[in-house]
Amino acid sequence: MPADRTVSFADHFDCYHPEDREYVLARVERILAGGFSTTYQRRARIIRPDGTVRDVIIQGVPELDTDARLTALHGMLLDVTELVQFEQHAYDAGQLLHVTLESMDQGLVVLDAGMCVSAFNKSAAELLDLPPEILHLGASFEAIHDFHRVRGDFSTVAPELRLGMLSGDLQRLPLVYDWLKPSGITLELRRSPLKNGGWVVTFSDVTQHRSAQRAVVESEHRYRLLAENATDITIWSDLSTCRRYVSPAVTTILGYAPEELIGTKPLDFVHPEDSSAYRLVLDDLTRGRVERALTSQRYKHRDGRWIWLEISFNLTHDATTGDPDGYVATLRDISERKVMEAALSESEARYRTLVEAQLHEAQARADFTAATSAAILAQLAEGVIVTDAAGRITLVNAAAAAIHGVARLDIEPDSYSDTYHLFTEDGLPHPPRDLPLARAVRGETVCDARWRIVRPDGSEVVAVGSAQPLRGPHQEQIGAVLTLRDNTAKEIAVRALRDLNATLSQRVDERTSEAEAARSLAEAGSKAKSDFLASMSHEIRTPLHGVLGYADLLGEEHGLSVSARQHVERIRSAGAALLTVVNDVLDFSKIEAGQIELSNEPFALEALIDNAVSIVRGSAERKGLGFSIEMQTAVPAWIVGDQDRLRQVLLNLLNNAVKFTAVGFISLSISARREAGGAVRLRFSVHDTGIGIPAEKLGRLFQRFSQVDGSISRDYGGTGLGLAITKSLIELMGGAVGVESIKGCGSTFWFEVELPTVTQPVISASPIAADVVHVGMHLLLAEDVLLNQELACAILKHAGHEVDIVANGIEAIAAVAARTYDLVLMDVQMPGMDGMTATRHIRTMEGANGNMPIIAMTANVLPHQIAEFIAAGMNDHVGKPFKRSGLLEVIERWAPRHSAPKVRTPTIDRETFEELSDTVGDLKAQELLDLLADELNQRLIANAFSSDREKLARDAHAMISATSMLGFIELSDLCRKLEDACNTQRDLDDLIHEVRLSTKRTLDEIDLMCFSKNA
Repeated sequence: MPADRTVSFADHFDCYHPEDREYVLARVERILAGGFSTTYQRRARIIRPDGTVRDVIIQGVPELDTDARLTALHGMLLDVTELVQFEQHAYDAGQLLHVTLESMDQGLVVLDAGMCVSAFNKSAAELLDLPPEILHLGASFEAIHDFHRVRGDFSTVAPELRLGMLSGDLQRLPLVYDWLKPSGITLELRRSPLKNGGWVVTFSDVTQHRSAQRAVVESEHRYRLLAENATDITIWSDLSTCRRYVSPAVTTILGYAPEELIGTKPLDFVHPEDSSAYRLVLDDLTRGRVERALTSQRYKHRDGRWIWLEISFNLTHDATTGDPDGYVATLRDISERKVMEAALSESEARYRTLVEAQLHEAQARADFTAATSAAILAQLAEGVIVTDAAGRITLVNAAAAAIHGVARLDIEPDSYSDTYHLFTEDGLPHPPRDLPLARAVRGETVCDARWRIVRPDGSEVVAVGSAQPLRGPHQEQIGAVLTLRDNTAKEIAVRALRDLNATLSQRVDERTSEAEAARSLAEAGSKAKSDFLASMSHEIRTPLHGVLGYADLLGEEHGLSVSARQHVERIRSAGAALLTVVNDVLDFSKIEAGQIELSNEPFALEALIDNAVSIVRGSAERKGLGFSIEMQTAVPAWIVGDQDRLRQVLLNLLNNAVKFTAVGFISLSISARREAGGAVRLRFSVHDTGIGIPAEKLGRLFQRFSQVDGSISRDYGGTGLGLAITKSLIELMGGAVGVESIKGCGSTFWFEVELPTVTQPVISASPIAADVVHVGMHLLLAEDVLLNQELACAILKHAGHEVDIVANGIEAIAAVAARTYDLVLMDVQMPGMDGMTATRHIRTMEGANGNMPIIAMTANVLPHQIAEFIAAGMNDHVGKPFKRSGLLEVIERWAPRHSAPKVRTPTIDRETFEELSDTVGDLKAQELLDLLADELNQRLIANAFSSDREKLARDAHAMISATSMLGFIELSDLCRKLEDACNTQRDLDDLIHEVRLSTKRTLDEIDLMCFSKNA
């Protein structure tokens, strides 16, 4: 607004929104022209100088003189922006509510205090099947109710709802109820009161849901009926084997009331001699290794006696997730069957012994004459019938006569069946020519034939017998003999068994099928284990190869801060620990076979402990756990042993402590006891305040694939393998491992090992390669992963080799066919053609190309995989991730021996120096070499290694990054070790000697590089 508070006519109307300006201007001009003489009002929008728009109401009042002429026009603006915004919001909310209601599957009707419809949606009209003239805004509830009643919609409602439905009084109905309509549709009605006295009523079609509910209820009722009235015991247990349901049949069979067994576990009732086998069956079920199982055990009756039960198990699964959640067991009393089987077995054994003894006795005394044979046969308990060559019966011994109830001689073959009343097993008259004796007369031999005999007294006998021809001295047939026995008792026993177990053949088939299924499952599990180990070998070791390789490269970067270099060292240590764990898991078969080899080298015990603790300390701190370490003064500084294995064992116990501890603390204590011969017995104890372990479960801890509780993996995870590996490794070291724990009060895991001590550490620089190696070889690298190509190529070129790279087996074959290489490094898993197939093709080539050394370089490191590589024609194997020295050592082992190797003492990483030279330029790189030479002469040569440890540590520290930046990795590593030794008060003599020699080699290398540049 101007200072004089005057605004021109044009400027005033420029404040209005362009869309409203013309109308307002026209109205004012008409008033000024005398077109209106009364007040006017208009809504419009004005635009402020800052660009904001405001909604206003304009009110104009003309001022007239006595002659009704316009003398002035007074205007007033009222800001109604917030009112307009509120109206717009209300409109938008109304539209949103309308769209929401119309898109709902659920019907909705709103009744006001006068019981008239104030709102409804389309779904309500459809579900209630009401025409527009009945259901509309303002329609009365009474009219809608009358329409339903006249149409008969209330005829099928439940009796307890009918009165309220027919009366139309909503207060007499529940707030939620089901309305079964004559069409068969079930609507769920929900009623909610409004503050104004009205109601919100919703309608949902729950027909299918109610049908499913009824089916579930009926199914549960039906199955409970079966379980409650079955003669077999039915039990459902969860995965901890705790019983959750027991059928009433348990009272009849075992004498317990069902509720007495709820919450108990089966192993508490099984005979001690059967518990081990029963435990294995339960473990297979609860761990999901098998779906079904069948076994028989002795269970304790309530009165103390033992009852034989046949138990069939079936694993059950959660209906939603499909995960195993328990098992159903049916128990059947087979005590009588067991008694009968035992008696039958004893009877058969006794009978067989008697017959064999009689036959042996008869054979020892008989002279095989007819008369003597007849006399012996007459005494046998087994029935014997003899015929002559024509088939006429000449002998029926007493046992045969007793079986048939009659003894008739001189019977022709066609009369056997009629005379002795013989029938088939089906009860039909036995055809005479098919009888075993008649067939033996015709020269056949019949074994274990079965038929039925009806004695003269009407009793029936089941006979089992064998028949064969009788031969004379010259093998001519002189007759036939039939031996038979009364199998009736056994048949009755078998029939009884069949009655008790349905059909024996069906059960045998079922068990055979289950056994086959179990065998297939076991084979599939074994294959899956092998496939998993092979896959894990490749999928884990390959990226780990990159992690360790690039961690080494990062550690050599110049200018890293102390904290950054510590992080790199932690990555290296954690990667090395992870690699050790992966190797142990993959080589678990070696542990089982006792083939794990220990690598015993001197190492600093305190450094190992600090490394292991630093890996798990972060996890403990994130959980808010305290962490303490207690090390006795008697613990030696340096010992000889396999530090990787000890680290693995210690990490496993520390990680378990962190994992199973929610609050409290974790402590690690190390004690030592001197032993004879300079050795020390170390005891490591890891104590936590975690969940603890029940005493009865402690024995399961160190078993493979075993956990305290089958369901514990759902809370804490884990494979159950770690402690088994720990136990195997400690025992391989000649030590012992154990645990002390109280449930709910924490645990203490300990292990003891006896290891030699060393008075002085044996420190040696880790050479990049062997002191003397074959250089200048032409190598072929077959590798499809770019990261692995770069790492391997950098190492090989630094060692002085020329390297060609191909990405698959087909390219490798083509490269070998095109020229002769000194050695091939072959990856196994490559696209197109794998390494083993390529190797087989190369081995078919003639001449030197077909016989060149081929080294497998792969993350597949399982024993059977390495055997496959050798079988395919490969000469050796390098596992990923590999160390530089390991790779170059294998190459040196298979290098061609047709010429003497060149001597090469590596002091500089050429690739690192060349990268620096490319970055700063050759001239600057040369200046840096000169500066480094001056620094080395001043700090490590001229001073002749001062006895002042602090100065020596500063000089060594200054040279770490300088030498590493220019590629002198060996000297950089030695300077780092020298600094560490100075700070930890360790002996320096041997290390100083190594640093002096490496410094001189580095200065020689610098002189050689400067000379070659100047030349």
